[in-house]
Amino acid sequence: MEIDPILSLAITLHTNKGCYAALLGSGISRSSGIPTGWDIILDLIERVAVTSGENCQPEPDKWYIAKYGKDPNYSELLSTVAKSPTERRNLLREYFEPTPEESQEGKKAPTKAHNALAKLVEQGFIKVIVTTNFDRLMEQALQEIGITPQVISTPSDAKGTIPIQHSMCTIIKVHGDYLDTRIKNSTEELESYDVDTNALLDRVFDEYGLIICGWSGEWDAALRDALKRRKGRRFSTYWVARGEIPTKALDLINHMSAGVVNAKGADEFFEDFSGKIQSIDDNSKKHPLSASVAVATLKRYLAKEEHRIQLADLIKKETENAYNQLVNAEFLGKSYPNDKDGYRQKFDYYNSCLETLVSLIANGCYWGKEEHVKSWVQAIERFARSGQAILGSTTCHPDLRSYPGTLLLYAGGVAAVLGRNYSTLESIFKAKSYRLGEDQISILDHLRRDHESLEAARVLEGERNASRSDYLYKQMRKIVALLEPDESELQMAFDRFECFVALEFSNQKVGAKRTGLTTQVRLETDGYIGYTPIGRFGRQFHSSNILKELRTEVDLEGDQWSPLQAGMFYSDPTRVLQLLDGVQKQVSQLNWY
Repeated sequence: MEIDPILSLAITLHTNKGCYAALLGSGISRSSGIPTGWDIILDLIERVAVTSGENCQPEPDKWYIAKYGKDPNYSELLSTVAKSPTERRNLLREYFEPTPEESQEGKKAPTKAHNALAKLVEQGFIKVIVTTNFDRLMEQALQEIGITPQVISTPSDAKGTIPIQHSMCTIIKVHGDYLDTRIKNSTEELESYDVDTNALLDRVFDEYGLIICGWSGEWDAALRDALKRRKGRRFSTYWVARGEIPTKALDLINHMSAGVVNAKGADEFFEDFSGKIQSIDDNSKKHPLSASVAVATLKRYLAKEEHRIQLADLIKKETENAYNQLVNAEFLGKSYPNDKDGYRQKFDYYNSCLETLVSLIANGCYWGKEEHVKSWVQAIERFARSGQAILGSTTCHPDLRSYPGTLLLYAGGVAAVLGRNYSTLESIFKAKSYRLGEDQISILDHLRRDHESLEAARVLEGERNASRSDYLYKQMRKIVALLEPDESELQMAFDRFECFVALEFSNQKVGAKRTGLTTQVRLETDGYIGYTPIGRFGRQFHSSNILKELRTEVDLEGDQWSPLQAGMFYSDPTRVLQLLDGVQKQVSQLNWY
């Protein structure tokens, strides 16, 4: 499923609040009626031509070059047309400040884009704005909502500025301000910046992600060079494009590996973008991150190595959020009816608290790579080893404190099998759930401690022979539906996972006996025979032939079998066949029918 680029950007910005800067070109002011810098130069050339009694049309710039033998320079043109500082200031006001009539028509005022961006500044999502524009529309939009930005428009400003992290908003006007005759406009002027401005831009471009909007990249050589110097790339770059992308802009996009967001214009983009940010923010007040938004964020982080830390932080944050919900005082002190409705209410509460985290773990184990496995394993271990704190309810319900760890284990394991990520599955199986004396006990022993949730599952299913696996399978159908919409494939993956659990459980117990551990506990509940948990695949009326299929795969592929290549079962095909024999023997002893 392809994610809407604007939604993807909104999720990224919301997750990395205050870590992005906006780079704005003349396109953001286009709808206000303010002319671009080049438009002003052309108009000044026409005024020069008129005073010379000549006609410079249809191409004023070429007329100027032919007459004066050089490119038009903004400062020289302005000095020619208006001699004194007062005259120059009054002339510039014609371009940038509205007449009473223009004010009534809403011209030369902050656009929808300026106002939306100002709102993002107010909410703390954007802290720095770099702009090539001479106008003061961005400053006006901010001042209208009570924010006075720090404005840097000259080399001396760049040198003497307070640290940008200490300012609520900093506007860097790389080409100057319209009331300062030092503004840059000509090709020569745009070729380089002073040392202090370059240093400031280098810092911003290194420390912040970028949203580029309304800038073509065609004329500003110095700004292009500053972007090409960008080294750290701690955060991503997004380029908002309107129509066909110019060649020089395309080169920059490729150089920065920027994401491209197509939009009709700056107004449409920033209004849509700001709205999505607001929706995410509103939703996060109810829950820190909805499942769908969290998964979209996860996929973005998985796609790029530089987001590895943000991904780990996302999983940790959602792990602690789910855990804190499960140990809150209201839940711990609440009594549920000791009947089917009471069981359902309690399970529903668990599932609601875990919804986002479970979706993240499932998608992570399906799409993730080896370098990401630590995050999934730590989340599963968090709930497997801390079940004691999750008590909940003082009634005589079966103890469900181990259910969260079991649900996460199944979500990650089934998704890993679906994605053929057997190295991830092996890492999950090696996870530890608690310490017994000096021994670290395997995550699979967690299943042994969770046998009491079987009773609740049987009540919910309304059948004496219902198992925990039946209930968990129904949960997996909801959790991994987008990963595998074909139910027959999902059922196969579920059975395959539970069979791997049985094999690995036996594998670890054999290994444990070899090291002299004698702490195993015998259970014959919910499909446990001896030391091996048997899931749905072992029931006689269940259609799965997974044991036979696994044996065939091992016979055909030997040590090239994917699970063995991932290091499972000591990478020994003979050992797998022996384990399969053992599990098959135990299945045959079950009394299920």
